[in-house]
Amino acid sequence: MAKSSTTRANRTRSFASRVWWWIDHWRASPAYRDFTIEEQAAYRNLLEASYLRGVLPAEEHILANLSGDAVAWPRVRAQVLARFEQRRDGCWCPDGSERAFLTTSRRDPQAPRGRA
Repeated sequence: MAKSSTTRANRTRSFASRVWWWIDHWRASPAYRDFTIEEQAAYRNLLEASYLRGVLPAEEHILANLSGDAVAWPRVRAQVLARFEQRRDGCWCPDGSERAFLTTSRRDPQAPRGRA
């Protein structure tokens, strides 16, 4: 059990070091300007889940749980999923602009400032 906890902590630290883009990118995002706080939270939670998983599942109850608030999910679902694309298999992925940014803009957190 301790090994699992340690592995999870390592993954969390690793993830945190790769999510450097959140502040700059988030504040420039239409979701930041246009979404309510409730929608913002669900959207960011789903973006993080898609970053870790690759895609979001098609199952509605899993999406609701990944959003962070299964009770609020019915209220925010349409607005939040409008920023995702549904694949032929039913799974969801971030729309093109977010997907491109998530996969190409990772920089080394140890790199000196001014260099990508």
